[in-house]
Amino acid sequence: MLQKLFAGAAVMSALGAVVFGAVFAWQTSDSARGAALVGSNGFEIRFKPQCDGVLTEPYLDTEETLEENLPIPCHTIIGPNGSTTEVGEGYGMNHGDFDLVVTGGEMRIRRLHRGDGECSTADFSGAVTVLDDGVIPPGGEGGKFVAAITVHDDAPADCQGDLVYYKVIVEAENP
Repeated sequence: MLQKLFAGAAVMSALGAVVFGAVFAWQTSDSARGAALVGSNGFEIRFKPQCDGVLTEPYLDTEETLEENLPIPCHTIIGPNGSTTEVGEGYGMNHGDFDLVVTGGEMRIRRLHRGDGECSTADFSGAVTVLDDGVIPPGGEGGKFVAAITVHDDAPADCQGDLVYYKVIVEAENP
């Protein structure tokens, strides 16, 4: 009798598996084609130097690109020793596909014009201060900043009359 019970249960299990298996095996599918383009960041700054006088000075630095060798439109008077002077201001423009936020910047003192005495680039330092760290949408502008140069306390007197060439670098990233 126990054998008949096991045989009946086995037949019912096999029959259930065939019936339910057949139902579960009814599948269909479809497909579609597409493509995705990886977006890019595009950032440009607009910098307006503070002009204390008219001076068109070519910046002929062999390390720079041709575009960066265009004449510098004017100059800012800096000094005396120990003082920091704002030399310009600007903002960023987003030419990319994603939101950007200006996160910081730096100023590099590049070289001196004249510089025939004890004065050197080490006698100066620069800074970029971000005034607006809001989101800049694609096609928008923002991220206002100012740039300043400090004449160090111990800069020699023969720095007077030298032109200090600098480069402003502003960084932006996706928020």
